[in-house]
Order: sequence, then structure tokens, then C-alpha cells
Amino acid sequence: MLKLFVPVDFSTNAYTALRYAAHLAQTFTGAELGAHFMVDKDLYANEHHRQDNLERLGDFVRHSLKKSGLGDDILWKVSISSGTRLAELISEAEFLASDLIVMGTKGASGLLQKLRGSNTYEVVKASSKPVLVVPSHARFRPLRNVLYCSDFDEMDSLDDLGLVKKIALAFQAKVRIAHVKLSSGKPSAERKFESQRQAGFFSPEVDHSFKIIRHKSVSDGLQYYIKLKNDNDLVVMVKREHGILEDLFMTNHTREMVFHTHLPLLVIGDK
Repeated sequence: MLKLFVPVDFSTNAYTALRYAAHLAQTFTGAELGAHFMVDKDLYANEHHRQDNLERLGDFVRHSLKKSGLGDDILWKVSISSGTRLAELISEAEFLASDLIVMGTKGASGLLQKLRGSNTYEVVKASSKPVLVVPSHARFRPLRNVLYCSDFDEMDSLDDLGLVKKIALAFQAKVRIAHVKLSSGKPSAERKFESQRQAGFFSPEVDHSFKIIRHKSVSDGLQYYIKLKNDNDLVVMVKREHGILEDLFMTNHTREMVFHTHLPLLVIGDK
């Protein structure tokens, strides 16, 4: 059973993410959708206020599912907790019990937000769970092509690729294993081995292929390829550990994609 967790703040972004998650849930038999709302710590102590928010959240989910035409097909539940920052959710039981976190995002808007980050990116960075970032304008469509962006550096474990494989099989989608090549020359033996190891993980059940993109920037190269093909439905990236300066000055490729992606972006871990 696939458990999806959707943080909700009643915004348009949350509405988009919830509807997208509901369509995903419909594809997997027995999937469960959990919507969660954070209540200000001072108000959380008031039982009447907590109950009002639970009812409001339930109404929000029912309305979202009805608008999607999925109301009777989805198993769902609601929950609340106290807090003010979404990154605090990573310690919640519902979060930890989930297989996939689904969040909406507006993307970056100005230098200050780039430097400070965003609620969505803070969760992506802190989460031990895969996070699906859904742009505010995104609308669900059955997945045909999944673009898995790999640096071919060794992954400690391929476990999180299992979710990518499960999604591809559910939609009978093709997986394109894309690598942005920043320099000329032959790849190292280690990277050749890792590319074969990752491709082997999808074989033979998932139709997959390699795409080598030559560009001076990883994120720009990916965006160029996405626009060129114009038929990818989901982008997948691996979250790597980065230092403070690299994160601050936007050389973190995952962060750049979270801010600028126009397609749903699935961020998986390296362990």
C-alpha cells in the first residue's frame, strides 16, 4: 500500500498538490492519502480550535476530491499538529509512516527568497522520505515518460529508486536516465559501473534508455532537454549532501530544480 502525505495550508498550492496526490493514489490499489495541517502552538492547546481545524481540513479534502472526480475512490484521512514551520513536520508520526510527501510550490521569486529558501525546499532538504514537488500550475496527466536525472556518483542504496520503478510500472511509463556531461573526455570506470548498476535496477520490467546531455550547467542542461523533448511528465533527482556555501550560492542542483521546475519533481534520497 502506498501512503501519501500532503501538508495543507488551504492555499492554491496546497489544493494543486492535494489533487495531484489524489490522482496518484487512484492509480495504486489500496493507497491512502493523508492531509495534514499545522496549527499555531498557542491555539493548538484549545480543543475547540483543534476540532474546528480538523473539520475545515476534512471539508477541504472532500471539496478537492469532488472537483477531481475522485471523491468515492480514494481512502483518505486528516490530521493536525502544532507548529509554524513545515520543516517541523519531519518528526510527526504521520510523516514518518508515509512513503511519499507531496507538496505544492510557487518556485523562486527574487534574490531574497533564493537566499532564504522556501518552506517546500526546507522539507526537501530535511526529509528522510521522498518528496514530490508539484508546481502551482501543474495538472495531473497519466505519466508516459519519467526523466531520472543521475550524476552517476555512487548511491549508498538504490532503495528509493524502488518508488520510481513502482510509479513507472503503475503507469507503464518509460524511464529516461539522463546525465548532464559538463566536460569532454571519457567517464571514469566508477561512473560507468554506477550507470550500469542503476539501469540494471529497472531491468527488465521497465522500458528505459540513456540520455547524455552536454552542457556547462547541470540545471540549465536539464531545463534545455525538458523543453526540447516537451514530453516528460515527471522529473526525478537524487538529493545529495551539500555544504553551506554551495547551498547559499545556488550551486545545489536539486535546490535550483525545486525553485524553477515546471514539471512535478520527485526528490529521492541517497540512502
